[in-house]
This record gives sequence, structure tokens and C-alpha cells, in this order.
Amino acid sequence: MGDAATDGIGRAAGLGKLPLPIGGEARQHVGHAPFPLPQPPLVDARSAVPRRTRSPNQGATSQMADEQTFTLTPDESVVLRRHDADAVEVEVTYQPGANPPPKHLHPAQSERFEVLAGRITARVDGAERTLRTGDTLEIGVGAVHQMWNSGPDAARAIWETRPAGRTLEWFGQLDRLQREGKVGKNHMPGPLVMGALLTEYRDVLQVAVGPRTLVRGVMAVLGFIGRRTGRVDLAQASGAAPTTRADTPTRA
Repeated sequence: MGDAATDGIGRAAGLGKLPLPIGGEARQHVGHAPFPLPQPPLVDARSAVPRRTRSPNQGATSQMADEQTFTLTPDESVVLRRHDADAVEVEVTYQPGANPPPKHLHPAQSERFEVLAGRITARVDGAERTLRTGDTLEIGVGAVHQMWNSGPDAARAIWETRPAGRTLEWFGQLDRLQREGKVGKNHMPGPLVMGALLTEYRDVLQVAVGPRTLVRGVMAVLGFIGRRTGRVDLAQASGAAPTTRADTPTRA
């Protein structure tokens, strides 16, 4: 299938930019411009593991000398605090000036956020709320939502996902793409790569950008094209990220 056909598939589903880290049954439309057809190099999910590095937020996490940091997008990164079967807990940093991500949901997980610094705007099932230091927000299973930094400075929050599911593995996939430079000029994965990832990890995150069956079909087609053309390989995706480790830093 040629580039023009791939671009047409995206337009048919009404998909615009797909800057997600962060998924679910598609119910609402978002995005106005068709995404550009990428030319990314091969993505091998088998080595999608997080970096172990010092946190960019040393003031908040200085006691954690060796941390697992995941860069999800150019504007969003997380530091792992806790990971077990019950939950994944991270400290997320949202950089200022970013646009809201596409609407998305988590089909089998709930989330809880507690703002540590800055200002975060959340839109959950159409209701918008601005969160400031000390505020908390709970997002139920299947709720369509968006979250972004609406302030002038970096915003930080504790982000807990229950149950853990494959969330950490999803973070590892996105982080690998960023640190190996396998992204487009906008520093985001192209539609063929995202199609494959969103199909593989539809149990973790689903975009809510149109009719459920249409979006799911488009993602599957894009992912198929990406794999057939050698641009993405998710054959070993289930083993891409580490399981719970004894040396994973935790905080009380």
C-alpha cells in the first residue's frame, strides 16, 4: 500500500495528531489535520526498556539517587516511584506550552493524580477543571479525558494507575522511541508506529477520536503496514519492559 493510501486511511478516520503517552474505546472526534506520513527507522520493541538516570526534578526527589525515568513525549516525562501488580505510581512532569493530547481512555484501569507543583488542566467526560498544588483528581475506568499543563511553569504530579497492567511496558515503548530518535520532526512517533503500538496496547490506552470500530480498524491497518514495511516490530512486545524489581525506588 502506498503513502497516499496510508494518508487517506488517516483522513477517513478523522485522525489528527497522535501525541499520546498516555487510551480506550473511541467515542469522540479530535484532531483536525491529517497526520504526516512518517519515514521512521525500524522499531524493535524487544529492547524497549527505560533509562536509569537521575530525575530532572532534583528538588522533589533528591533522596532517590538512581531512578527509572521514562520520556513519554517531548513535553511529558515520568519517574517511577512504585510498581507492583496492584498499581504503577510515577511522578510526572508536564512542560509548559504543550497542546492538549487527544481524548483517550483506559478500558480497564483507573487513575489518581495529586498535583505537587504548577497548574494542570483536566477535561474528564467533557467537564473541565484546573488543578493546583495539593489538588487531587480521580479518573474512573473508561472515562474519556485529557490532561495538560496550562500554566507558565513546569507542573509536577503523583500519577497512580490501578491495576498496573502493562502500563510500565507502554511507558518503555514510548521512552525507547524518544531516546533512540525514532520519531518525526515533531519529536513524536509517526502514524504507522502509533498504529502498531495502539493496537498492541489497546488494553492500556485507546484514543477516543471517532467511532470505536472505525478507529480500531484504522489502527490495525496502520500497524499492519508498519510491520510489513519493516518500520516497526512488536513481535516481542510482551517482554519489552522489566517486571517489578527489588531495586525499584519507592517512597512512603
